[in-house]
Amino acid sequence: MDKKKSKLVGIVDDRENDRFKDIRIERTDEFGRIITPKEAFRMLSHKFHGKGPGKMKQEKRQKQYQEELKLKQMKNSDTPSLSVERMREAQAQLKTPYLVLSGHVKPGYGLYIVLG
Repeated sequence: MDKKKSKLVGIVDDRENDRFKDIRIERTDEFGRIITPKEAFRMLSHKFHGKGPGKMKQEKRQKQYQEELKLKQMKNSDTPSLSVERMREAQAQLKTPYLVLSGHVKPGYGLYIVLG
């Protein structure tokens, strides 16, 4: 009958050891993310008082969720401008283990690649 979305983690049956067992309760929000104790208390408080969060807070949470989705979909080592990928392409083109990032290329250091 419990409608809370929570998961009990960490209980192990150790009959011979009389020690405290580590218990961790993980609660999830409407997006499926694990929420902090502060967020859980905030949700409990809103439910208890019968008033939900304001429009701006709801929009803020939605925006945070969208940002997290973008970051998950993106490669772990790259930025939104794909600069790491461009640097790797430049290294492959120059066939060198390094890349000159300054705007002033010294003679003999190869081709200057614009990354912007």
